[in-house]
Amino acid sequence: MIRNYGIAGLIALIIGFPLAGKSETINWQGHAEGVEKAVQENKKIFIHFQADWCTYCVKMDEETFSDSKVIRYLNEHFIPIRVNGDREAELRRIYKVPGYPDNRFLTRKRDPIFQFFGFQGPEVFMVLLKYVHTDSFKTMTPVQFLESGSDKSDF
Repeated sequence: MIRNYGIAGLIALIIGFPLAGKSETINWQGHAEGVEKAVQENKKIFIHFQADWCTYCVKMDEETFSDSKVIRYLNEHFIPIRVNGDREAELRRIYKVPGYPDNRFLTRKRDPIFQFFGFQGPEVFMVLLKYVHTDSFKTMTPVQFLESGSDKSDF
């Protein structure tokens, strides 16, 4: 049965539709802003070097960085910084980026914590986020962290 909701119903439908498709996103920062914000908020930095032509960078965007758990955890516990290495060649040089995607965790003072290259799906990436956030990198390897079951805890 088709119902007639009139103009008010049509307007509500049109206005509500874009909101229904809206989802969470990672609060990516530029490098300078992100570094400053990390100091202000006393948070670790996640920096993702990527390029527009990089297939695995696109795959990380589509699969990993669109995962709701990844989005929430990364936004809550880190300052996420995205750098296009082709457009920001000076940062690529400073960080000695060998290829894309290049992913790094840094202290708020930009000291290196952990780095990995290439694509990681949301499940593995969540383990790495928890590994770094909990400071487990100070006492164990990522494999030991995974074997300890610590990745199963909600941090």
